[in-house]
Amino acid sequence: MNCHSCGKTLPPEERRCPHCGNPVSESHAAEPGPSSESLDQTGPLEELLQYKPSALTHGGRLVMMLAFGLVFAGLAIFFFIVSARRGDAPPIFQVFAVIFGLGGLAMAVGGVWGLAKITRSPLERLPAVVLAKREKPAPRSSGETTIYFLTIQTEDGPSKEHTVSEKTYEAVDEADTGVAYLKGGYLLDFKRVRLPKA
Repeated sequence: MNCHSCGKTLPPEERRCPHCGNPVSESHAAEPGPSSESLDQTGPLEELLQYKPSALTHGGRLVMMLAFGLVFAGLAIFFFIVSARRGDAPPIFQVFAVIFGLGGLAMAVGGVWGLAKITRSPLERLPAVVLAKREKPAPRSSGETTIYFLTIQTEDGPSKEHTVSEKTYEAVDEADTGVAYLKGGYLLDFKRVRLPKA
C-alpha cells in the first residue's frame, strides 16, 4: 500500500504516513495495491500484445514451393513437346509429362494459395499451450537440413501441428503456456508467458 499524498510505501495497518505525516484514509488503506508479481507481468504482457513477428520464413517456403511448381510444369511441357514431335519417343516421356505436370500444378497452386492466405489474413494473438514438439530431416530440394514442428492447443480451437523456425522451436518446451502468433493458419512465432505463482 502506498501513501496517496507522497507515494511512499506504507507499513501494514499504518494510519499516518511516516514520510509526509498525512493521514491515510480508511478507503485508501483498505484498497489493495497491485502485487509485485502482477507489476512484473505488466511490461512483458504489453510487449507480447504489441509484438508483430515476421512472416518471411513461411513466405520464403511458399515462394520456393511456387518456384518448384513452375519448374516442374516447365519440365512437363518439355517432355510433352518432345513426345509430340518425335513419333519414336518412348512412352516414358508421356508418363513424365503427366507426373511433372500434376506435381507442378499442385505445388504452384499450393504456393499461390498459401501466399494469398498469409498476406491477406490478420495477425492473431491467441493464448495457447505447447502439446508436443518434433523434428525431422528436410528433403534435399528444400535447402534446409531439418524441419521443426510444434503442436499447440489454442483456447478455442483444436490442437494442430505447425512448422516453425529453429529459433521458435528451441525457445519453447512441451507444456509451455504463452501466446501463439498465427496468420492465415501459419504459426509465425510462440512466446512463453511465465504465470505468477499462487
